[in-house]
Amino acid sequence: KRIITYLILSILLTSFVDFDYKHIQTNDPLSIHILEINPKKYKIQASLAIDKKISKDTVLNIAKNKNAKAAVNGGFFKTGSLLDGFPMGALKIENFWLTLPFKSRGAIGFDKNCKTFLMDRIFVDVYAILNNQKILIGNFNHYLHKLNLFENNNLEIFVNPILNPQNYSIWNDFETVVGGTPLLIFEGEKIKDFSEEKTLLSFLTDRHARTAIGIKDNNNLTFVVVDKNYDSSLGMTIEELQNFMYEIGCTNALNLDGGGSSCMVIDNKIINKPRCDENDFENIRKVSNVILILEK
Repeated sequence: KRIITYLILSILLTSFVDFDYKHIQTNDPLSIHILEINPKKYKIQASLAIDKKISKDTVLNIAKNKNAKAAVNGGFFKTGSLLDGFPMGALKIENFWLTLPFKSRGAIGFDKNCKTFLMDRIFVDVYAILNNQKILIGNFNHYLHKLNLFENNNLEIFVNPILNPQNYSIWNDFETVVGGTPLLIFEGEKIKDFSEEKTLLSFLTDRHARTAIGIKDNNNLTFVVVDKNYDSSLGMTIEELQNFMYEIGCTNALNLDGGGSSCMVIDNKIINKPRCDENDFENIRKVSNVILILEK
């Protein structure tokens, strides 16, 4: 506990860094990787594995292909079907919606210049344009994969932030939105009830490898990856992850995809110890989308 307290205090004291990586190894055991960056110095960008294509690749390969300083895995995606690699939840890249949330789910949004970052639970209304009229389409988000969204110009999409609806216009102007679940911390307060996001109870209470992103008071971003390798790290529950993000000074925090997807890359090297699945420690899981940290 003394070691954890010391490391947490050191993180808080260096919160005004431009690019800072720390690794915490505890006796629990837990292996936690923390990267804090200043978005005034680095550009944040969401990316598919291959631009404008449903596909998968490792976080390392995507980071290399994009010449990124660092990267972590992004939002959830489908596996093992005809839609293998299809992003799940909210994903907006370069001002274009690729997929939408079909439940009220947590998300991070930010503008082109990486000056404004917000987190909230969001829901999305979709309107079809017919004879110059807007027609609200019901819960068709499950069926977006049947549309070629890269060329479809007959839809208007509006984000509805739930916890702070006053930010409606800001969210709709964001160039990038990445969904996750659940939202962990909102405007300095820990989320007490995760039921709104309708996840499985075991997803919340079991220990898994985790990836999270947080926003600090100074607008720095913090990326956290927690390993689950039975010899060196047990993983975290969502409550444990929430508490950790709060303790290192995040005023907003969101859980991203985890498990075998959890991966952090810095300077073309995998920093953590990801695993493809519970019994596969040799292969690295390919993911659908990532969050990149690029030199400005």
